[in-house]
Formats: sequence, C-alpha cells, structure tokens
Amino acid sequence: MSQFLYRFVGELSSRERAYFNRYARTYSDSAEKNYLKLYRLLEKNKGKPYTQVQAMLKKAFPRSLSSENNYLYKQLMNALINFHFGTSQYRELSRLCFAIDLLIERGFRVKAERELKKAKRLAYKYEKFNIILQLIQLEEEMLFKHGILNFTKELRRLKKERSLITEKLQNLMNYRLLQEQVRELQFSHGTVLSEAFLTDYFDEPALIHDASRALSIRALEKWYYIQGLKYFLCRQYEQSLQADFQHLQLLEEHEHLFKPAQKLRSISNLLYMCAMNADPMAFFKLLPKLEQLQHIKSIDEDYILYIKMTRQLELYYQCQNKQETRQLLEKADLSFLKSTDHKLGVVEVDYFVSLIIRAYIILRDFDLAADWQHYWFQVERLNVSINERLLFSLIIHYELGYIALLQSEVKTVEATLRKKAKLTALERSIIQFIKVYIRYPKQEKEDLEKLVAELRRIKDNLEENQLFSLFDFYKWAKEKIGLLEGK
Repeated sequence: MSQFLYRFVGELSSRERAYFNRYARTYSDSAEKNYLKLYRLLEKNKGKPYTQVQAMLKKAFPRSLSSENNYLYKQLMNALINFHFGTSQYRELSRLCFAIDLLIERGFRVKAERELKKAKRLAYKYEKFNIILQLIQLEEEMLFKHGILNFTKELRRLKKERSLITEKLQNLMNYRLLQEQVRELQFSHGTVLSEAFLTDYFDEPALIHDASRALSIRALEKWYYIQGLKYFLCRQYEQSLQADFQHLQLLEEHEHLFKPAQKLRSISNLLYMCAMNADPMAFFKLLPKLEQLQHIKSIDEDYILYIKMTRQLELYYQCQNKQETRQLLEKADLSFLKSTDHKLGVVEVDYFVSLIIRAYIILRDFDLAADWQHYWFQVERLNVSINERLLFSLIIHYELGYIALLQSEVKTVEATLRKKAKLTALERSIIQFIKVYIRYPKQEKEDLEKLVAELRRIKDNLEENQLFSLFDFYKWAKEKIGLLEGK
C-alpha cells in the first residue's frame, strides 16, 4: 500500500467520509468488496504508524493489495469529484461544460445552445477565462456539427472572442508572476528598495506602474496587492497603507470573484500597515472586519486569533504602549502557540515568536525573553530572520550579565553571520561592543556611548538600517545608558 493512500484516507473530512460511504452503497453491489474492506481498515487505523498499518494490510491482502489500492483510489476520486463539483464556480462550470458536450454529441443543439449561453454568462461573471475558452471551442464544434446560417460570420466572431480572452488570460498570468516576484523580494532583499531597482528587477515593470494595463478585475486585484507590498519594501508606509485600503475595497466590491481567504489576507496586511503607521484609530476601526470572518467555515478561528495578536503586538510596539503589550502577552503564551502551531506555517511561527521576544526585551523581562529565545532556536529556522535571532540572543544574554556564555556565543554569532553574508554595519557594531564588554565590563557605560553614536549613524542610513524597522537598536542602547546612569 502506498503511503499516499494511507494519508489520503486519514485526511478525509467527516462529510467526505459520509459521502463516500453513501456512494459505495449506491455503486457497489456488495459491502464485501475488497476495496471497501481496504478502505474500512484504513479508516479504522488512521493515526497509527504507517509501517504498522502497512504490515496489517499485507497480511489481509497478501496477493491483491496493489490492485485493491489502485481501485480504491479511483473510487475515492470518483466520489470526491462528484461531491465537490458544486463547491466552487470553476467546478460548477466544468460540470456545465461536460453537460454541453454530451448534448452536442447526442444532437440536442437547441438545449446545448441554451446551456452554453448560461455557462458563458457565469464564466464571464466569475472571470473564469480557461472555462470561456472551453466554451468557445464547444460553440465552434456545435457550428461545425450542425451547420447553421451565418456560419462564417459566427466563426469569425468566436475567433475574435478567443483572441480577447486569451489576452486577458495571459495578462492575468503576467500579474501572477509579478506578484510572486515581489513576494520573493520580501524575503530575499536586505536593504530598502527603490523605484529604479524595481524597474530593473521585474519582468514587465510597465504592468506595475499603470493600473489601466490590468485587463480584468482579478488582474487589478493583483495590481493593488503588488502596489501595497512594493511600497512596503520601499518603506513608504503611508502609500502602502493607501494601496492596501484600495485592495480591500476592491475585494469587497467584487466578493463573488474572491475567496474569503483572500479577504482575510488583505485585512491582515492592512492591519499591519495601520500598525506600522502607528494609527490605532484606523486599526481598531478595521478590526471588526477581521472578527466577522470567524463565522466562515473555511477560515480557522485560531488563525484569526493569531493575526489579531500579532498585529496588536506590532501596533503597541510602534505606539510604544507597554501597558497594552504586557496585557496582551498574558494571552500570547507558549500554550497558545503550541496549540496552534500545526495550523501555522514556518513564516507565521517565526514571526509570532520574534514579536514576543521583542516585546519582552522592550518590557525588560529578559528571563522570559531568554525562554522564548530558546524556543525560537528549536523551531524551524528561516534564513531571512537569522540576523534578528542572533542579535536578539546577544542582547538578551548581555542584559542578563551572562559573560561566560557571551564569550562562546559571540564567536558563534559572528561565524554564522559571516558564513551567511558579509557582516552589516549593525552586526559589526553590536558584535564589537559585546567583545569589548566581555574583556572590560567596568567601562560598559563608555562603550555603550560609542555604540549609541554608531547606531545613530546606522539608523539614519537607509542602506544599512533595514533591521531597525523590526527593532530600534539605537533606542534600546540609549535607554540602557539611562539605566546605568540611574544606578
């Protein structure tokens, strides 16, 4: 038995399992069919180790396991295709295409024409361009098979229609490519971006600069998404906020075209930009739209709670609201993360933990920051966040006074960062400060003052201050001096 089928059966929803059981009773003349015995054994033993289940099935089907495996897969797919036919516009339109094809084949031209017009209206409404091309082909086949008046004129009309739809489809594909390019930039580029850089980077930069080049609502949606992320990467946060507002407005005006998950992503991005602009009024005005999505079955409530927590942590950081930060951290504990991390991707877990560590550093609760830092290094690492992780680690252990640990850690941090790339000015300055502090702890205040001066210069340099949008190292060092002077 293949591991794929073992997992496939184990991940069926309760509604899918119920439908397959009804399907099997309808299309199988006996409940003792071997493929049904195989299915029930898999269903009964889901969750057990694969090797254990495999040995059990080999014993139950010593000669026919492979063939029953293949037949069960085919029957499952037949049932699931039928079950899910009406769950999306694309699948419903595909069903109409099958029906029209059968009507044409059997010679029912009038009925086929009616169904085809109905299908085309829906396909245009939902901008399903691939389906429209299929319908054009069916319409042409109907013309060739039944031959009606204005035959040549109709073929020319369909040729022109196909050309227009193909252009729209290609245009949409171009915007999908541009969207992925800008998303890759988000995780691969270390400095502030410029319009000139973007012009050279993108395959078709003209498509980004001019919204009128988007030939469909779906393409325009991607245009607004690209604008928001482009301005964010250029650190033009006000423009990014405006583009994200326009993006959400477009989704709400054309809800029939987009899935709830797209609206969720748009609201999440918009909340983030409200936070980065330190705009609590706009943030909390928008928040109910996020909470309304909790009632949609296809969206996980825990994921919405994760978005709410992370965006609020970002807002309170940007607004320097320590009181609200402390209250929120009581909810954002490790038990919450462990109960939801299987629903989150690597990026989400990484981001959540980084915000919590930053919050505890700001609150000067370095013992808890160290605990979360330890957890952070246990979860799967993202190359893009390694700089932040290592610098936070140095800051936490420095604040806790762990000089012996810092002696080995600073060497590891420096070697790791050098292996990744050339050290940045920020990394060099903090590493050098830690090295000097280890050797001469009594001159800590004087060395901190030198560090503050260097961090001030780095903070003002757009080519070097990328990490300052995540954590204000200058402010941290300056506050540390104040604490030393107050002793």
